[in-house]
Amino acid sequence: MVSASRGRPRQNGFVSIFTVLFFIVLITVLTFGFMRVMLNEQRQAVNNALTASAYNAAEAGVEDAKRALLRYQSLSGGTLKTAYQNALSSTTCPGIAGSSDVRKDLNLLWDANNKSVQISNQSAYLESYTCLIIQRNTDDYLGRLTANSSDLIPLRGAAPFTKVEISWHKTSSDADKIPAGYPLAGELYDTGTWASRGYPAMLRAQFMENQQSSFQLNQLDNLNRTVFLQPVRVGSSVPPTGLSLDTYDPKSPSPSKNLQPVSINCSDSAAYACRVIINLDGPMDPGGKLVYLRLSSLYVGTNFQVRLLDGASRIVPFDGVQPLVDSTGKANDAFRRVLSRVRLDVTPFYPAYALEVGNGLCKDLFVGLDASSYRNNCP
Repeated sequence: MVSASRGRPRQNGFVSIFTVLFFIVLITVLTFGFMRVMLNEQRQAVNNALTASAYNAAEAGVEDAKRALLRYQSLSGGTLKTAYQNALSSTTCPGIAGSSDVRKDLNLLWDANNKSVQISNQSAYLESYTCLIIQRNTDDYLGRLTANSSDLIPLRGAAPFTKVEISWHKTSSDADKIPAGYPLAGELYDTGTWASRGYPAMLRAQFMENQQSSFQLNQLDNLNRTVFLQPVRVGSSVPPTGLSLDTYDPKSPSPSKNLQPVSINCSDSAAYACRVIINLDGPMDPGGKLVYLRLSSLYVGTNFQVRLLDGASRIVPFDGVQPLVDSTGKANDAFRRVLSRVRLDVTPFYPAYALEVGNGLCKDLFVGLDASSYRNNCP
């Protein structure tokens, strides 16, 4: 009986030791798990910071590309102009930064060991861009229009062209998406109805041209043509070869008084739902006629694409209208690549109306015999 009573404390002590060991293991597991989560979060935060820094470096490369393009346009000739021309023609990394003359002219901070341009020598992440390639001539012009906005596009080709192809309403899920429907040919609706039914935008395409060597005001009406493009599923009378501006908006002395919308067949299966080819008045040669396209989106916004075509319907590249910049940024061991289209117009904002105000407009005129009779009746 004595020995049996002495065994109980030993059993109770073993249970206590087992309980303590269990809690030690549990706390250790929880501690290591918490430390692992903390390390993963810290690593993710560092990776995010590096990725953001690499993206910023790539964006800095895009800005340097703009400076290079503007500088190239400002030069009239000479060895520096040739150096820029060769650098802009480079298709291999490091691109324009491979020219020592261009680097010196743009005051770029060159890292010869890593073959890259440093953004700042004080950056903690060693931000730089390793590749900056510029494609001056592009096969198309891309843009996005909000409802009732416009874009003025110089139709400057690298070779003669006779046609302009306009495509709009991008059907991909990250753009305009597949249209919910199409209006009937010749039917127009109010803005709310058009937008609520998910119709693609109606476009207004206005062509303006003149000889670069001379311009006469009395020729302005003859050189200005407009056509309204209405998206439909079926019912278009436009031939596959394209529509003629003379048919829908004739020149003087018998110009159109009321321009009727032109129905354009659209398809949900194409990259852009709607597409039309417009035939111009003869070939447009580089250095000859200067043509502008003012493209306006009515009712709703839209993504669009403009291409130049020759007589055989082959693509003619745009000549420096919307260069493509390919920039690769680096921060430590993180890389980010940015593809960007840039515009280099001297006047980027063109007036859309004869009078444009941000708030309401009050116009109350009173004509009297002298200046003292003038009254301002507007609030």
